Amino acid sequence: MYTTHCRGICDERDSKVNATKMPSALDAVKEHIAMFPRYISHYTRSKNSKEFLTGVSSIAEMYRLYVDECKANSKTAVSEWVYRRIFNCDFNLSFRVPKTDTCKRCDIYAMQQKLGDVNHLAVKQEWDCHLVSAENTRAKFRKTSSMQEMG
Repeated sequence: MYTTHCRGICDERDSKVNATKMPSALDAVKEHIAMFPRYISHYTRSKNSKEFLTGVSSIAEMYRLYVDECKANSKTAVSEWVYRRIFNCDFNLSFRVPKTDTCKRCDIYAMQQKLGDVNHLAVKQEWDCHLVSAENTRAKFRKTSSMQEMG
C-alpha cells in the first residue's frame, strides 16, 4: 500500500518509491496536464509549435489541482518535482500568452471545427484561402521592411 508523502510517493515503510516504476501514476500526470485548455498563437505559430495554457498561471497551481484530484479519487500523487519534469520534458507549453493577438477568422474556424453541424469542406477551403492570403501579406511586409532597412 502506498501513501502520499510531501516529498513524493512512499510505501508504508517511508522508503521512497521510484515514480518511473509506476507508469500509471505518470500517465495520470500526463492526462492531468493534457486536460487544461490551450491557446495556439496565430501570429507566432510559423516560428514555433508552443501552446499556451489558459486558466492557470503556474506549474505549482497545476500541481495543487492534481494533488486535490488524487485525494478526491483516493490515488497516490507523484512529487511536484516529477510533475514539473513531465510538464517540462513531455509538453511544449507556456503560461504567458504571446503579445500578438489571434486572428478573428482563425478563431471562428476553430469554433466551427468544434461544431458538428457545419459544412467542414467549405469551411476548410475558406480557411486555407485565408492562410494563403495571410502568408502573402506577411511576405510583402517582410519584403517592405527589408527594403526600408536597406535604404
